[in-house]
Amino acid sequence: MRRNKLVVTVPPHHSSQECSRCGHTHPDNRPSQAVFACQCCDFRSNADHNASLVVRDRGVTLIRSEKFSAKGKKKTMRLRNKVGAGCSEPGSEGTPTLGTQVRHRAGSRTVHESPNPETPATSRRL
Repeated sequence: MRRNKLVVTVPPHHSSQECSRCGHTHPDNRPSQAVFACQCCDFRSNADHNASLVVRDRGVTLIRSEKFSAKGKKKTMRLRNKVGAGCSEPGSEGTPTLGTQVRHRAGSRTVHESPNPETPATSRRL
């Protein structure tokens, strides 16, 4: 059984400068990239961990206030390639693939491929 996930967008602005304990926000709370030191309550922590706690608390507050709108499921389009029975890639029987039929909404067209496809080892010259 799949659960539907609730997606809430929380504004991350100044979360690295806000204290997760007292809420004091100031640029001096970040003496370095890795350290968070609150100037108001003397709380010290890893800066990333403190910012994650701030974002978590903002998300909980947003959900409790019911001022958010749940985002719908993102729609994506899957490309399905029918290769053939028992065949994992086109042209794997030793016959080179000269053209592939490609369908678009506007119509069909044939895309010509090289019988010798480039690989990362052959396309890059050292």
